[in-house]
Amino acid sequence: MAFYLRSPLFRKTMTNNAVMVLRASLNEQIFSYLKLLLPDFDAQMRIGDLLHRMDVKIDLNHRINAELEALAKTIYDYWFVQFNFADAKGRPYKSSGGKMVWNDALKREIPAGWEVGTLNDLGQIVGGSTPSTANPKYFGENMIPWITPKDLSNNKGNKFIARGETDVSMACEAPRCGCIRRYYFDELARTGWLSRDRTQSSNDQSRIQVIRAVERL
Repeated sequence: MAFYLRSPLFRKTMTNNAVMVLRASLNEQIFSYLKLLLPDFDAQMRIGDLLHRMDVKIDLNHRINAELEALAKTIYDYWFVQFNFADAKGRPYKSSGGKMVWNDALKREIPAGWEVGTLNDLGQIVGGSTPSTANPKYFGENMIPWITPKDLSNNKGNKFIARGETDVSMACEAPRCGCIRRYYFDELARTGWLSRDRTQSSNDQSRIQVIRAVERL
């Protein structure tokens, strides 16, 4: 019953029967004649048990994800703030006497051999564009993969992305294809989201690419 009352179907039923004055509202009389489309009691018990177990599993996954995120933050702090990543002998680098050197840019000591840089030092940074939708020949299949924020959202949780919902033609101005092994950063709706390319591809104007030469990876 609880799952049904929270369902889009029942919510739509309530919306359709709501009385509108300043804002939509329901009263006891309206509730009294709302129809409930429910199976027999045994079927309700089986469905409810299944949905409950799914809710428990979803909650467990959320807690596991939260713990993994906390663990990742702890590892980041240990490696890149405290500089206690594992040295050649598997010992914490700084705590075990690893060589540290002063860095003027950061105003602190960092491990010997490390340096401060920008994304420009990693490779070429290029933006994207959207082909004219007035020309249907610019879009299709088996052409140049074209990556958009929606594709990045659909790819959430995955490190790599191969292609999006649609491809674009090399004849349009959108494709800016280079080497494989590039990184995409979302710069609008999901600022900072990162994915890595599996194939040569293009992207729209809401994402930037950091293209690195294969031999440097």
